[in-house]
Amino acid sequence: MKIKSLCFAAVMSFFAADFAQASVCDFNVIQTQRTDASYIFNVCKREAQAGNAEAQFNLGFMYFSGIGVKQNFKDAAKWVRKSAERGYAQAQDSLGVMYSQGRGVQQSYAEGAKWFRKAAQQGLAGAQYNLGTMYTQGRGVRQNFTEAAKWFRKSAEQNVAEAQYNLGVLYDEGMGVRQDYSQAARWYKLAADQGHAEAQNNLGLLFNSGLGVPMDTGTAMSWFAISCRNGYKVACDNYAKMNNMR
Repeated sequence: MKIKSLCFAAVMSFFAADFAQASVCDFNVIQTQRTDASYIFNVCKREAQAGNAEAQFNLGFMYFSGIGVKQNFKDAAKWVRKSAERGYAQAQDSLGVMYSQGRGVQQSYAEGAKWFRKAAQQGLAGAQYNLGTMYTQGRGVRQNFTEAAKWFRKSAEQNVAEAQYNLGVLYDEGMGVRQDYSQAARWYKLAADQGHAEAQNNLGLLFNSGLGVPMDTGTAMSWFAISCRNGYKVACDNYAKMNNMR
């Protein structure tokens, strides 16, 4: 009944950034006013060509998503890079994702880690999570669970569910931190409350075994059921096994 693997899905700041409302070339406008996409694209392009880092990033998003222009990952990378080189954290993180996935650029984990670090050092939560995953996998950096825990914690404290879950796993397994089931339960619960299905399952496992929390099979079954409803098959199996034992 023990399934506790780390989450490695990239968090891409194209979809998580907090953008200013300064002009038509604004992320929220781009997302909602798609009927005027060509006009918005031209405004963004003018502002980007004038050296506006936010506009450069938003123009990259439009190329990446095919909004107002034919989708083109290479042009997306070109404009995201210009923004990243100007220090725009969301662009740095997104360029890291593009390098990690080989979208619009030649795939390179080392380059991905480099750009994640630049954004993470500026405090961007998604980049902190992404850098943590690179350390857990040893991609672009030497595998180091202590460093992974450091960056997951910074991201988790900014309420990124995937980082909270991963930090819970590290405490659960004693990887990069001293094993502490109560800390594992704490971080699983924070992620579980945000709907993270694997965290919900793992919290159920802790309640079922009484590790870090009082043993409570009823609560364990409740978390398995919630996780199962959220589509995590392992939790469905765990719920069925417990139900058959009653």
